[in-house]
Amino acid sequence: GEAGVALAPGGSPTAAAAEMLLPISPEKERLASVVLPEAEREAQAQLSTCRALGQVAGSVAEVLSSAGAGVQREVAAASAGGVDLEAKLQADDESVCKAGCTLLAACRGLGEALVGMASVLTGSVLTPLEEMQRTLEKRHEKGKADLAQLEQYAQLCEAALAESAQRKAKATGELQEKVKERDSGKKKGSLLRLLKPTFSKSENKLQHAAQAQTAAIEEMAERMDQVAEARANRDQ
Repeated sequence: GEAGVALAPGGSPTAAAAEMLLPISPEKERLASVVLPEAEREAQAQLSTCRALGQVAGSVAEVLSSAGAGVQREVAAASAGGVDLEAKLQADDESVCKAGCTLLAACRGLGEALVGMASVLTGSVLTPLEEMQRTLEKRHEKGKADLAQLEQYAQLCEAALAESAQRKAKATGELQEKVKERDSGKKKGSLLRLLKPTFSKSENKLQHAAQAQTAAIEEMAERMDQVAEARANRDQ
């Protein structure tokens, strides 16, 4: 009946009552038990991928920058016999000078290229990756917060529906009792008894009970609409 609610394992009276009054479709059950957890796993996988790519890009940029700076340092500090190597080459044989200066220029260029590659990798890859990661994290956290808020609202609506169902069951029970009392009075009473104020009082109680039941039914219908809307907003 409406007054008693059987609980599923791990369920709450409110959830069980709402489920009996407004069953969840298999499609919605699959959404809650399969689709949403899968979406959560996919979001976590995306974040994990972004973090891994960011770590790789950051490490490589650091290695390139360090290597480039090291090459430039070595070229700038190059010397022979305590004399700056490039200056010494200028006083050496022309062919040796040309070859040596070409080598130093190539090394200097390599150092600059490595530092430049590190800069490009940081600006064009690492920074956008970090921004993407922050965006995904914010979107993921906002989605979780929004879902939690919708879930909380749905639970409040389900609780209100369960309470409304209890009030309806109580109103229905009271109405049935009043009907029994009236019918019992009709069977036992004479025509004169039926005209007495006690009978009018009984009829008034019956009318009030009927009105209470009608109000409870209308309230319960409204609560069911609220639960259906809350679930739809939560599951979309």
